Amino acid sequence: MGDLLLRIKSLTLAIVLLMATLSVSVAGTPLVFSLLEVDTPDQAAVDFLRLGGYDLIGHGKTAKTQIVASEQDIERLNAQGVSYRVVHADLTAHYQTRLHQPASRSLTIGEGSMGGYFLHDEIVAFVDSLRSEYPDLISQNVVLGQTHDGFDLTAFKVSDNPNIEEDEAEVLFIGMHHAREPMSIVAVLYFTQWLVGNYETDPMARYIVDERQIWVIPILNIDGYRYNSENSPQGGGMWRKNKRDNNGDGVFNPSVDGVDLNRNYSVGWAFNDIGSSPTPGSQVYRGPFAFSEPETQGVRQLCNAHEIRVALNFHTFGDMLFFPQYYNSMQTPDHQTFMEYSLDMIRDSQYYYTIGGINGCSDDWMYAEQTEKPKILAYTPEIGDDTDGFWAPTDRILTLAQENLYTQQYAALVSGVYLKITGSDYDDTAGGDGDFSAEAGETVELSFSIRNKGYLAAAENVTATLISDDPMVTVLSGVWTMDQIDPLTDAQALFSVEISEDAPSGYVATVRVAFTDANGYDLDHSYEIPLGSPIILFLDDAENGVENWDTGTLWGQTLQDRVSGQYSFTDSPYSAYPSNWEDALTLANPIDLGDMNNAALIFNTKWNMQDDWDIAQLQVSTDTGGSWHPVGSTHTTGGTGTALQPYGEPVYNGFRPFVWLEELAFLSDFVGEEILFRYYLASDDETESDGWYVDDILLLGFSDQPLQPRILSSTRLMDTDFLGPYPVTVMATDAQGIAEARIHYFRRIPPDGRVYHGRELLRRSDG
Repeated sequence: MGDLLLRIKSLTLAIVLLMATLSVSVAGTPLVFSLLEVDTPDQAAVDFLRLGGYDLIGHGKTAKTQIVASEQDIERLNAQGVSYRVVHADLTAHYQTRLHQPASRSLTIGEGSMGGYFLHDEIVAFVDSLRSEYPDLISQNVVLGQTHDGFDLTAFKVSDNPNIEEDEAEVLFIGMHHAREPMSIVAVLYFTQWLVGNYETDPMARYIVDERQIWVIPILNIDGYRYNSENSPQGGGMWRKNKRDNNGDGVFNPSVDGVDLNRNYSVGWAFNDIGSSPTPGSQVYRGPFAFSEPETQGVRQLCNAHEIRVALNFHTFGDMLFFPQYYNSMQTPDHQTFMEYSLDMIRDSQYYYTIGGINGCSDDWMYAEQTEKPKILAYTPEIGDDTDGFWAPTDRILTLAQENLYTQQYAALVSGVYLKITGSDYDDTAGGDGDFSAEAGETVELSFSIRNKGYLAAAENVTATLISDDPMVTVLSGVWTMDQIDPLTDAQALFSVEISEDAPSGYVATVRVAFTDANGYDLDHSYEIPLGSPIILFLDDAENGVENWDTGTLWGQTLQDRVSGQYSFTDSPYSAYPSNWEDALTLANPIDLGDMNNAALIFNTKWNMQDDWDIAQLQVSTDTGGSWHPVGSTHTTGGTGTALQPYGEPVYNGFRPFVWLEELAFLSDFVGEEILFRYYLASDDETESDGWYVDDILLLGFSDQPLQPRILSSTRLMDTDFLGPYPVTVMATDAQGIAEARIHYFRRIPPDGRVYHGRELLRRSDG
């Protein structure tokens, strides 16, 4: 019996030792990474994890933080007594369930050999194929150095004279600092293909190629990416760093080797251990010294050799757009410019834009190092949402690439002169009835606000030409010139037009403004001009309560934010909206568009919601709420088709919480009907956010028929036994605009003695 017990103990010990041996990564054996979720109720809890050198994701949207954890990380968490929930035990296996292998190898975006993503060799072949097809637009590769494994680190330039250094603004796009983020490669390749493929047909593509020098590093972390593809050929590899041999033993060991390239830049390097680590085994190891790695040295070499003005360093994931605040949490002197550009850049992506704050990162060095090179306005787009993750599903690759196209177009545009129309106004004082609208038979002065969005580059000898192909608008004075528009400054361009006698009220005319300057600027902008004198059909500035509305379960007034006055409307005042919830702010009484040729709904809005999943939508009903139709406006985008967003329908998506935006929605599809409109929001069972704000809601009607003045709002009084008279201020509108009048009415007390509230009283009173 004793021998049997001894053998059992020995066998048990052997099993324990075997399990311990298996938990230690053998040289060359890839680590298994898990996705864990940790409760982090405050910043101190987050900083504890960051100081521990853990690889955090989640971006602080909730009180939970996710960690990409290796086996060693999990052992440390256990030893530190940190509780966690396992979301995915094996992230690579999880991602591989969503990746589909193409039937055959193809150099088409989304059809690469690794779950739709290109292998490194395919990336090289893709660029070579574009260069072969467009040899006059893509330069030969510029070698910036060799990686630890001996591969050439290369960049190329797109321009009309790509192999010549010209006196043109330069912009830089970098793919893949981190080896597990292949969408960062796809984004820059897609933009490159768009530039050269549309050069002959798209005026914007031609202007960018002709007047910019566009530098592209399609893949910075070649070694790390190849390591992932070798160990996970179906995709989903989770190695993050490069392949530096940290201990110098000549063998790559993922447990101790590799450097996080986006912690290896010199500005703020090793400022503290929050977000970067001095420990070689950490996934955020910053390296033995700043610029220790050939990859970051290559970026420095390229930036120092050229006058790059704007740069995008692509990563995944989070649907975020970061810009520098310095590693020590100080705002940069260009903070307002960063904010302005961010708001414009996210036009299509709807990403949440905010400041970064990681020491040793690319953006801080590009911006703050100004001795060896010029200052660079650098951004980090984090492509994809939480569901996309590091390896977005195969069927999302092309969508995400398209989502980030405009961000790159805009970055290229603002690196030099870029003139943009930001507003317009009308003046019919001299040639019309003086109501500052463009009506049939009038001569109208059109004023366009023009801003040079360009960073550092002034527009010289600017000519703006107004062009109308619309039969309702004839240009009388169509050329405006200005000697110079400095960077990030505004100008007013003045034109004169004649409106046709036959122009119906509510007709929307389209004109074009063509800009040129002395340095090759040549772009057109289309602009819509509603004709006719509008009649105000509805007005609510949120200051007089919610009596105009059915507020559902939670919608109401808030003092938290507003455009004017004290109040705005929001879906969940002073709190986040719930999960698994839908609600709407719905107009209480229908508005008759029976005599209207057109109608326009104008309001101000801002929002913060789970991007791509939750939905906010402006909707109109013509059957008293029986059915609802989605309506697009200035800043809506097409629904993603995921969760609650119907594919292609106009929605408010993602994050626009910083600046109030004015929305314009034409309701021409609903003229002749009685309508209700509502602001509808619905959430899934995931992240809860602040929600949707609306203010200063205005419905305009356009009609050729004479209409009676309409009372838009009136003073509402508390119940009282006082018989009056009461002074009441009303807002009314007629064909010439808004008129303010003072009226009196008596409160009638009926024989039955019932008390009538203000709204019912106004409806029943004849005084």
